[in-house]
Amino acid sequence: MEQKPTSVPSCGSDEFQALASAVRAYDRLVQQAHTAPVAADPVELLAALSVVGEASVVMVRRAGAL
Repeated sequence: MEQKPTSVPSCGSDEFQALASAVRAYDRLVQQAHTAPVAADPVELLAALSVVGEASVVMVRRAGAL
């Protein structure tokens, strides 16, 4: 059963800023991997993606949809 969000975190909230920072870091690593695939560290990419996922869960929970 899907829950409806009760509130939407603002762009200035700590949760949103943490998610934005995690996404920027992951995006930087992906761009580096596209530029120099041999130098890409899959463990670093996975760790960054994990941080994005955790921050996403916090945002969804804060919005009341989890």
